[in-house]
Parts: sequence; C-alpha cells; structure tokens
Amino acid sequence: MHQLYRRVKSAIINLYFWIWDYIYVVYWQVLGLVRGYDAKKYIVAGSKDTIILIPGIYEKWQFMKPIADLLHAHGHSVHVIESLGYNTSQIEVMAQRIQEYVESNHIERYNVVAHSKGGLIAKYMLGINGHAINKVITINTPFRGSIYAGLFPFKSIRLFLPTSALLVSLAKDMKSNNKITSIYSVFDPHIPGGSYLEGATNIQLKTGGHFRIINDSKVHEAILNNLE
Repeated sequence: MHQLYRRVKSAIINLYFWIWDYIYVVYWQVLGLVRGYDAKKYIVAGSKDTIILIPGIYEKWQFMKPIADLLHAHGHSVHVIESLGYNTSQIEVMAQRIQEYVESNHIERYNVVAHSKGGLIAKYMLGINGHAINKVITINTPFRGSIYAGLFPFKSIRLFLPTSALLVSLAKDMKSNNKITSIYSVFDPHIPGGSYLEGATNIQLKTGGHFRIINDSKVHEAILNNLE
C-alpha cells in the first residue's frame, strides 16, 4: 500500500511539472514573437568574461532571456547568436554559425551556457575548437539522447535518438568532459534517461521540467557558482 501511495504521489508531482513546463513554453514562445529584445544590450565592454548563450531546439535566443538577464546583472558580457534562428538545423551547421560569429566578433576566449540541444552543440564545439572555450554549463542536455525521439518523423528531432551517429560519436569523445557542468532536473519529461555526463561536474536539482528550469532560482545559483 505504501509503495502504491509513493508511486501515485510521484506520478501526480511529475504531471504537475509537465503541465507547468508547457505553460512556460507557450508563455515564452509567444513573448518572443510579440516583443522585441535588444540583444546588443547584453554585451558589456571590459566585462569579467564573455559568455555565449545557445538555446535548445525550436527555441530562439529570447527563450533564454532569464539567464541573459541574470548573467548581465552580474557583470558578464553575454552574446547571443541570432543566426541560429529556432535552432532546427544539424548540430554541425549550428556549430559553424557560432564559430563564424566568434571569428567575426574577434572573440578569443569564452564560456558557454546552453539549454538542451544547445549543450550538444557546445560539446561538439569542444571537440573542434576546445582551446577557445573555458567552461560549458549545460541545462537539461540529452547527452545520451532520448527514446522519445523515435516517435517523431522529423530529422531535426531524430538526431536525438540514442543510436544516432553523432550522439554516439559525442559520447565516445570524453576528453573535454571535464570542462562541462551538467545541470538537470530530477524529472525531465523529454529526457527520461537524464543528463548525467561521465567526467563532467553533474548537478541534479530537486525540481522538474525540461523548459521551466531555465527560470529556476536554484539553476541560476548553480550557473553563477560554476562560472567562478
């Protein structure tokens, strides 16, 4: 009876996280469409460091505005890559666009804060241009893919299959994992396998959801602590 009670309680809590996750998504996606934000205001000359934000799939940079505001308020110079759009192209293509931005803006060293697919892009970049990246902080990144990716026919989603060639290749490349801090939820409705990454600094928080964690105060605290 007690075991059944715990299972029912856990299911109700997870359902709560799931519902609020999608409310959060709708709110920020609509806000990004109806309101314009000046990306250049986050770039601060003479700041302590440079941070590049990389959103997840189907997310424009505005989706990470709470983190951009946080980092800017703490004196970091924050760069967003508007050419990523909704981040639906292949990881290699997105990485190339970021590299082009870095080169055109003469950025020699930088940190990365990324959500979901953005973390995979950052890990890929560590493999090709790791010398320029100091630290990578990822939030709910599917390093081992997601079994749910097989439910969708879209190429942009199926790249998250655990058996996809790129994910398998990224998993084998562990030499830069020590530069990564992986922050993730105790329950992620999109990544049932979690975001643990061997060799990285792993921080599992007692919160749920894939998207709303972006605006969670404990996530913000973890980001700031791991940028020091």
